[in-house]
Amino acid sequence: MLLTRSKDTSQQVSQGKIQQAMQDSSTSTSDETDCETIAPTTLAERLEVVCKRFLHDVCYWTAFDSGQPLDVADVKRCARLYMAPDAVIHADGLFGYIAPATMTGHNALFDYIERERAAYQLIELRTLLVAVNEGQDTTFALSTFRMQSVGPWLCRGPTGRISEGVRIDELRFDSEAKILEAWCNRQLLQEERDALLRDPDHHHAASFDRSLLRSQVSEHEDGAHGPLAPHKMMQVASIWVELWNVATASGSLNPDILDSLMEEDFALYDLLGFTGDDVEHLHHPYTAIRSRCDAKRILQELTDKYDVDESVVRMAARRGTNAAFTHWRARLVCRTPESAAAREAVAADPFAVGPGPFLSQQEVKVGGTGRATGDLAFAAEATELLLFSTCGKLQSVYQFRRPLGSDRRAVLVPVPPGAVGPAAEYIDDKAADTGATLGHEKIPPDEGSPAGPMEAQ
Repeated sequence: MLLTRSKDTSQQVSQGKIQQAMQDSSTSTSDETDCETIAPTTLAERLEVVCKRFLHDVCYWTAFDSGQPLDVADVKRCARLYMAPDAVIHADGLFGYIAPATMTGHNALFDYIERERAAYQLIELRTLLVAVNEGQDTTFALSTFRMQSVGPWLCRGPTGRISEGVRIDELRFDSEAKILEAWCNRQLLQEERDALLRDPDHHHAASFDRSLLRSQVSEHEDGAHGPLAPHKMMQVASIWVELWNVATASGSLNPDILDSLMEEDFALYDLLGFTGDDVEHLHHPYTAIRSRCDAKRILQELTDKYDVDESVVRMAARRGTNAAFTHWRARLVCRTPESAAAREAVAADPFAVGPGPFLSQQEVKVGGTGRATGDLAFAAEATELLLFSTCGKLQSVYQFRRPLGSDRRAVLVPVPPGAVGPAAEYIDDKAADTGATLGHEKIPPDEGSPAGPMEAQ
């Protein structure tokens, strides 16, 4: 596999230099600007290097090694090196309102990035954390950015304002360590907030508290039996996602299971601002989690209202830190009076079998409780950063979530004419009126196994 090494701006990166860069690629953390360059020797190191260089060299046109701008020809060569020819890039979350929701191939991605670079000048990009899951050929990256408006964007002129925020990128690789698929989430720039939010003054995204991310934990914490060992963090992350998986036939839920999973001051942070700033009039109370007690209440309310079918798409944890990432999908079915009565019956007779009277014939055909394809069902998807306390419990979760129907009705304006989007390409046109309903035929094939803890309507 080949990696680029950037040169001084006075010299262009030649194809020969690109092809020999595998021998001198940097694997140091992004917080170190003057770092020793060593060759990646393991698969995890190679994937980490490609991830960092893809973000810096391709997405932001800035050489990872030197921080100097790259010209167009170099960026295109880098894209061909890091990406498979048919690589698919998903603009996730609200990013899908700005960029095409799906971009296939180098040229499609380059076309969008070229427009963005003409409108915004990068001031700083820092990749704080990269986690690799070799078993899934996947990396997650947490980065912070600062950019300045220098050109027209979304049919508005340049403002000169500086925007800063965080992004989470998930990359899946092929057998040659080239990017096969990517999910990109970032916070909105100031001009995008003005264009996309109905009330930007009262819907602020959460800021990332870097003090919660521990980049060097003690050896006894992340050792094979330590509470912050990567496999243990991923176990907790998996439980965090799957505990929201509740169906009518499973009976009542005991929220006290959260006592062993999270700290008392646990918090979930909305990185896109869907929830709203007014605690008395939250648009998404299911995301307003500021304590373990909040989480218990919300878990009970959510699972009383919906049957939730979920699964983890991918996850990864970084050794030596207190951080893990998850990508989950969920399918929810609103409970009906019939399903509530059936749930009570199941609780009274846990040995009862069969689908029960609450399932329509359509639901039985699709194979189980809470998997209806009618208008009472909808899907959700999110990517999260999970941060753990020293004892291995969840301390905080930072969440990027795709907008639901209620977001479009209460928080977002219609897709502006200057947007490349539109936002969620698979969302049914009726969703704006029916509450984020996804028709079964609108769900992509890989969303057949839905997932995760989520904000509901």
